[in-house]
Amino acid sequence: MVADIRLENQGEQPAVGDTSSGVKRGPLVTPAIPFHISRLSNARRAVTDLVRYASRKPTMHGLLEVDVTSAEERLASLEGPPTLTSFVVTTLARVVATHPDVNTRRAGRKLVLFDRVDVVVTVEKEVDGAVAPVPMVIRDAAERNLFEVSSQLHSARTKRFDDMVGKSLLGRLPPVLRRLATSLLRGIPAAAARFGPAVGVSSLGMFGSGWGIPLSPMTLMVTIGGTIVRPVLMEGELENHVFLPLTLSFDHSVIDGAPAARFATSFRHALESAAVLGEVID
Repeated sequence: MVADIRLENQGEQPAVGDTSSGVKRGPLVTPAIPFHISRLSNARRAVTDLVRYASRKPTMHGLLEVDVTSAEERLASLEGPPTLTSFVVTTLARVVATHPDVNTRRAGRKLVLFDRVDVVVTVEKEVDGAVAPVPMVIRDAAERNLFEVSSQLHSARTKRFDDMVGKSLLGRLPPVLRRLATSLLRGIPAAAARFGPAVGVSSLGMFGSGWGIPLSPMTLMVTIGGTIVRPVLMEGELENHVFLPLTLSFDHSVIDGAPAARFATSFRHALESAAVLGEVID
């Protein structure tokens, strides 16, 4: 629907500057303002609810810059090749498995500790005629190799999206009732455990280099930036190295600074050593 709104000149108007009516008038303005109205998709409504919740969560952010020169060279030698995002997701899952306090969600005054490492990855897909971020969950990610994770991510980007949010009972509720019901359910451990993984990944690499600071409902959210090539002095000679900006966002009501720092150190080491690539490269 396109609307064209005009301010019509009803009757004879005093000239500019005419004060005979007791009111000094300016020039008449008759703008035409073209616009159209579209329905807010169910996927976008779900994102809005998540952002509203995340904005109230105490979050601490850590900015890392990881040398992935070796990882990129070895990835390029593989068939496909697997993406840098799949490499980060696979590595992340392995490190989370060794830091179980990260794989936790707060539910009111209790904590839900997950026994399996699932990772939710945000991918862009067309939903209801518009592009929207869609969560894709990789189940038992710590037990999957790089090719398995890469295959799942590729499938998520290409297959048809079924809008389960809109078909669910919560998705059909009016906004106020939906947010109230979600808030109540988040405080019940058994319900909170069904809200998805505690760990997530979002990639902003296609938008250029640098860090992103997300609003996320996750206990741990890893935001991947675009790679940067920078000269590094190695044994007296300059070499170009590839660096990957990462933002680690922790729910401070679940994770303290010291455990978060230990996790970040382990994650950086695992990425720079490219340990998961040793499983798929002879």
